Amino acid sequence: PHFALLSTQEQIIPHSIEAMSWSVSNWGFEMRLAKEVPVLITRALPDYLACLTHGLNLQGPILYAVHPGGPKILDHVQNVCKLAPFQMQHSFDILRQCGNMSSATLPHIWHQILGDPNVANGTFVISLAFGPGLTIAGAVLQKRGISCGS
Repeated sequence: PHFALLSTQEQIIPHSIEAMSWSVSNWGFEMRLAKEVPVLITRALPDYLACLTHGLNLQGPILYAVHPGGPKILDHVQNVCKLAPFQMQHSFDILRQCGNMSSATLPHIWHQILGDPNVANGTFVISLAFGPGLTIAGAVLQKRGISCGS
């Protein structure tokens, strides 16, 4: 199984430059994360998702692969998008099992979705990550099975 990439979009949330930052120090990376990050994401997400999915005919259940900076971000995304628990299950599972692994988190969520026999071929996945700036980066993926000769 693999994903087909249907759409990508990246956006900086206005007036959020101080909300999240990465700095290099002598001992490694230093991250600054303001407590209002989940609220800033929640406010920006509806318009962002409209751009990300514009022109796509997304039928059937849609799963969300969301980089969890923490449980509050996952909760806020689930609430603002009015998602059922199963739509966010893989994101919550990886957060619980592995914690926030920075940029390695989403590939773990994708791997779990691809390997889940309960996720049918053709299922759409909206993948979201958040980073310094405050930036939203996302993609619309579709799970596909192994195809030979096509």
